Amino acid sequence: MKTYTLFNVASPTNPEKIEVAYKAANGSTVVVGEAGLVGGRLAAWSSFAAKHWSRRRIALGRIAIGLGSTFNAQHQLGSI
Repeated sequence: MKTYTLFNVASPTNPEKIEVAYKAANGSTVVVGEAGLVGGRLAAWSSFAAKHWSRRRIALGRIAIGLGSTFNAQHQLGSI
């Protein structure tokens, strides 16, 4: 039985998405993908992340945009 060290990489189809990968015997990086994760803790974590983290990242992005816009608007008013 061969064992491989798993690591995360940006998805080849969506750079904002993180996928699980491993190094093949020839040195190339093999992306496992969600379909390849069946059962176990890793599959559960991947499923959870796919369903919940993207919404949270969008919400955090909206907060950052609002904060930046407010900061810039105040900055344009000048100092007292």
